[in-house]
Amino acid sequence: MEIIVVKIMNSSKTIAFAQTSFMIQKLMQIVKMATAGDQSMQTRHLDPDKLESYEDWEGNNAAFMCPMCGKIFIVSQIIHRETRKCPNCNRSTAYCTGGRLTGGKAYIEW
Repeated sequence: MEIIVVKIMNSSKTIAFAQTSFMIQKLMQIVKMATAGDQSMQTRHLDPDKLESYEDWEGNNAAFMCPMCGKIFIVSQIIHRETRKCPNCNRSTAYCTGGRLTGGKAYIEW
């Protein structure tokens, strides 16, 4: 298996990915976001019917992949009081308000 290693400019982080089409796609997304000139907040809302393989949403708990560093982390409406910053890079914030099946919202901003 080949490994792709990427050093993001202006960052102390180095990101390594296995060379699969999924991970290459995620790598391109992270590089695009990290090098974007637009500094406005971007948001990704979880679709309860179309979760990606790296996302999950059960009850009032949701799992996200940080678009900035690739860390997968959870946020709980109860434990984290609806919001949690990425525990690895602190550059994105995830929110979970309510349940997947009861009309709640789960999203991440960066």
